[in-house]
Amino acid sequence: HLGRYRINKTHCKATKCSPGINMAKPVERPLPALQPQVQNLRADEVIEAPIPPLVVGDLDQALALLNQRGAGAWNDQLAALKWIRQLAGTSPLQLTPVFAQVIEITLVAASSLRSGLAKEALETVGDLIRCLPQELDAVASQVVPILVPKSVSDKKFLAVAAAQSCKALVGPNSASVVLELTELARDKNAQVVLASARLVHASLESGFDLAGAGDGVRQAVMNAWAGVLSLARRSESRDLADAILTKLRTAVGSDAFEELAANLAPREKIAVNSLVSSLEMSRSQMTSSSAGFREFLKTKRTAQLEHSEQAK
Repeated sequence: HLGRYRINKTHCKATKCSPGINMAKPVERPLPALQPQVQNLRADEVIEAPIPPLVVGDLDQALALLNQRGAGAWNDQLAALKWIRQLAGTSPLQLTPVFAQVIEITLVAASSLRSGLAKEALETVGDLIRCLPQELDAVASQVVPILVPKSVSDKKFLAVAAAQSCKALVGPNSASVVLELTELARDKNAQVVLASARLVHASLESGFDLAGAGDGVRQAVMNAWAGVLSLARRSESRDLADAILTKLRTAVGSDAFEELAANLAPREKIAVNSLVSSLEMSRSQMTSSSAGFREFLKTKRTAQLEHSEQAK
């Protein structure tokens, strides 16, 4: 049990004392180097490592990975989403036959509690729409009600990802998207209403043809944004609703606009009549001096305030 200590024989000879033990200097012995454990396996005993999904390059396998459920599935789902984004960028037509299925599964992942997976899914939706815009109308009812609310999420990095993908919704040809955005005008969350108004206005700015759209689309736009104009407390929401309805009136003409307005509830009619009065006043005053135009803007603002008081 004294093997760790060195016997000081020199000290013993000089002092003629019994052999002593130097307790202050333990012997330092290096540990033996670890030797690798080599195991010889027979051919039938070798276990192959799973092939990473990104290497497989198989759409069916990517969909199967996305469809997985369970706590440990998120990593494979994340890899599958990255692979699908790559495919959308290089060979998007391969996704056409299963586009709706891919969108549906991806939107499920967008609601994952795993924030990294949810962010990847939101970005994937945007990439899919950008690469295959002709498929958007068929999936608008699935995409819009999820993507737009997430663009105003409290989790900023998710909101940024969703907002970027929402830009892919804007275009001149998607009546289904405009209808779905119009449905969100009734949302209880004012931020969602504002986000949908911005997207509708952006679609109109990009060339969406309200005049050529069906009666159902035009009436839906009138009903929703007249409601926002009459009820919204946020000035920005009212201004956007004002702009949307002004574009609707310009597109369909005064007579058709009045027919659409005839179907509104009383509160909405008041708001629309106020808007029409402002537009008519604008026409008569645009040729006046700049001072007169400033007076017009002041009058319009006063009319809006009076309308707000009446609504209360």
